[in-house]
Amino acid sequence: MGKASEFIHEKEAKSTDDALTFARWWQDESISKDVKTFAIMAARVIVLARRCHSGKLLDDKIAIWADQAGISHADIAPEGRYASLMNSMVAVMQSGARGESTEESCAALKKYE
Repeated sequence: MGKASEFIHEKEAKSTDDALTFARWWQDESISKDVKTFAIMAARVIVLARRCHSGKLLDDKIAIWADQAGISHADIAPEGRYASLMNSMVAVMQSGARGESTEESCAALKKYE
């Protein structure tokens, strides 16, 4: 019983730490919230497309979102000013999507089409 309680406490502490880390990142003004929102949405679509094995990346949608956020293709290309943000956001989304089945990923991807 004690080990189970300790495990639950550790898991809750990790969740709290993760939430605080995200909140600090979101409040950091060095990157605009429009860019952060774009990175989250684009990374989610990229990860869903990979998990769904659809081969359909929704490049047009991502380009529209980038334009709305004032981001050029060069900004998110390798070596672009937001390349590391995109890479880290994709990694975060991949980690979060591990619990999703292929069917769930495909259904979620359809919502962005």
